[in-house]
Amino acid sequence: MRFQITETDCSTLGEDASVSVFGIDETGAGRRLLFKYGPASYDLPLPEIAVPVNDTILISVPVVSSVFVREAQWNHRSINYHIGHIDYPDPGDVPAG
Repeated sequence: MRFQITETDCSTLGEDASVSVFGIDETGAGRRLLFKYGPASYDLPLPEIAVPVNDTILISVPVVSSVFVREAQWNHRSINYHIGHIDYPDPGDVPAG
């Protein structure tokens, strides 16, 4: 498996920064967006990607501003996320209680 992490920082009409994680297929010809988020700060590390067991991908990042895309699976593997903190979570991401 191969992954690509890209950072985008656009300030044309308004500040728009994001970090994207792509999975690249076996042929190397295609890629799929797996995870996209707004960074909480420019000095934080990029996400870490691990494959702890053959059927699971783990994407870890300490803090994000907000999450735009979070796929549940790719390439016949489930994707788990370890996000330390989300500054502006989607209401559906906030645990009840």
